Formats: sequence, structure tokens, C-alpha cells
Amino acid sequence: MRVIVALLMCLGLAACQMTLPGLGGKSAIPPAQAPAAPAGVTAKPGTILGSAVAVTPIRPGTPAAPPAAQTAAVPKAVTPLPAATPAAASSPVAAPVVAPAAPPTPKSEAQLACEKQKGRWTQAGGERMACVFQTRDGGKSCRKETDCDGLCLARSGTCAPIKPLFGCNAILQADGRQVTLCID
Repeated sequence: MRVIVALLMCLGLAACQMTLPGLGGKSAIPPAQAPAAPAGVTAKPGTILGSAVAVTPIRPGTPAAPPAAQTAAVPKAVTPLPAATPAAASSPVAAPVVAPAAPPTPKSEAQLACEKQKGRWTQAGGERMACVFQTRDGGKSCRKETDCDGLCLARSGTCAPIKPLFGCNAILQADGRQVTLCID
């Protein structure tokens, strides 16, 4: 029984392969419906062919290519655009305006002191800026605050990656009790 099922499956697969295009069997597109290659262009059977491409001028005043219906079916070679002449250079063509870079804002004394202590000056607690330090043991497992350089986070049971930790956070105190600490 297994031999018969295997034989039927093999015959079914062979029949599928005979109908797939490009595998020596019948093509999915009958030859009468397949698009014909333009005169002078040789293409393999089954190649996808398209119509002429419309060209849009890049420089103002450059004539556009004729519509696709008026172009020949044979593709033409691409020619580079002509170099700008002095008359074309004096035409009122708007050049892209590039805004000058804003001068860097001077650093405050607090920011300089933060960077001197290897801190990161960042926005914290709304629109205010604060000095934030990376902890030595961020992500390490903890059971109380004294296990960490910073705070011990209650939800994950890990040491906080930075200090101070702004916003409201559930932490474990030095005695292991869970409290919510809010720092603005």
C-alpha cells in the first residue's frame, strides 16, 4: 500500500514539474499571449518586456522627451546632459539654500562639573537637565539596596543601571522592604 501511495505522489510531482515554466514542460503563458520582443531586441522566451520609459528633465528649460507613444520600440543609448553654458548659468535658477549650522551653546558650570566627574549631562524629570552617572553593577541581581552601587529595583530584583533614577520606581530599601521612590 505504501508503495502505491509513494508512486502516486511521485507521478503527481512529475506532472507539476511538467507544467512549470522553464522546466522543459509547457509554459504557463501560451506562446500566442506572450509579449513579443521589439524589433532588433533579442530576449529569451518568457522574459518580461515593458514599454518605453518617460523622461523628465532635471534642469529647467531642458526639453522633455517625447511621450512614450511617439518613441520607437527599440531602446536608445543614454546620452549625458549638456554642460551648462554661461547663458544658462546666469538664468535665475534657485540654488538649494543650506541653513548655517547653529553655533554650539556654551556649557554651564554645572554641565562642566558633571563631565569632570565622568557623568552624563542629560534631560531628566521633565525639561530640566541633570547629571547622571552609570553604576558599576547595573543589571546585577540584588535583594536590598546595600547590594548595589545605586538602587535595587524591586520588580526585576536587579541593580539600577544609572543614578539618580528619575520618576517613580519600586525599590528595595537597605532592610529589604519594598517602597516606591519618586524623584523629579
